[in-house]
Amino acid sequence: MNLTKKKLGYVLLAVALGVVVIAGLGVFARPAVAPEGTSGAPHFSLFIDYGDKNDSLEDIPLGERETVFLATQRLVSERGIEFDYEDYGDMGMLVTSIGGRSGGGGVYWQYWINGEYAQVGASAYEIRDGDRIEWRLTNAQQ
Repeated sequence: MNLTKKKLGYVLLAVALGVVVIAGLGVFARPAVAPEGTSGAPHFSLFIDYGDKNDSLEDIPLGERETVFLATQRLVSERGIEFDYEDYGDMGMLVTSIGGRSGGGGVYWQYWINGEYAQVGASAYEIRDGDRIEWRLTNAQQ
C-alpha cells in the first residue's frame, strides 16, 4: 500500500509538471504582436505643403540615424519629385526647391517636427520613431 501511494504521488507530480511545461510553452511560443495601427518597426510621416497642394507620405520605415534631409531626399527621389539643395559644408544642407517650387524673396523651405518649428537644420535632426515631419514653403520663421 505504501508503494502504491508513492507511485500515485509520482504520477500526480509528473502530470502537474507536464501541465506547467505545456502552459509555459503556449505563452512563450506566441509570436510578438505590434500594437494595432503600427508595423512594429520604427516609422515616421512626411508632409510637403506647396501652398496650393500637399503630398502626404505616412508610416514610412525609418532608417538607422536617418536625418530629415536624407529621408526627404530619399522619398522624393523614389517618387520622381524634383529636389534641389545647397551644401553649406559644416553648416549643413539648405533645401532650395521641392517639386519645382523654389524659395526666395523672404520665402524658404522650412520644416516642423510634430507641429513644432525645427530648431536645427534638416541635415542635423535625426528622425525619431513616430515623428511627423512637415515641409512648408513659407516666410522666414526665425
